[in-house]
Amino acid sequence: MSEDVTREDVSGSTVADTIVGLTPDGLVAQRIVVRLIDEGLIKPVHAREIWAGLAEGTMRSADWRDLAQNVLTEV
Repeated sequence: MSEDVTREDVSGSTVADTIVGLTPDGLVAQRIVVRLIDEGLIKPVHAREIWAGLAEGTMRSADWRDLAQNVLTEV
């Protein structure tokens, strides 16, 4: 996946579905990231990092707290 991930890149109806080898965890992470973008909780520029953390199971509560704080300061 490229560095500049757009909402279209992670949506269920576009390029992400055609990525060869996308794991079940990757598919779930894709759906979560799309929802976060749709709800305005993250910006597409953060999608790749969040997607990877979710798919790999490496996101911690501190990561989510930082994410929430960043969203609140950007408003």
